[in-house]
Amino acid sequence: MKLILEQHGTTVTIETEGDCQTIYEMADYCRELLLAQGYHPDSVSEAFPTEEDIAKLVSGANTYHD
Repeated sequence: MKLILEQHGTTVTIETEGDCQTIYEMADYCRELLLAQGYHPDSVSEAFPTEEDIAKLVSGANTYHD
């Protein structure tokens, strides 16, 4: 798999073996691309929920409420 982010004349690339990444791995790659492109770590953290945050959202969505 190859991910490329081109912005403001700068290209950042991530290449991995195989094509069986989890959604969590893909989110990590996107974070890494943005950080390598110079985005502020706090902004990137705010934009991408952690694996724990996602698990809470999913478990909350699967809860039946009267």
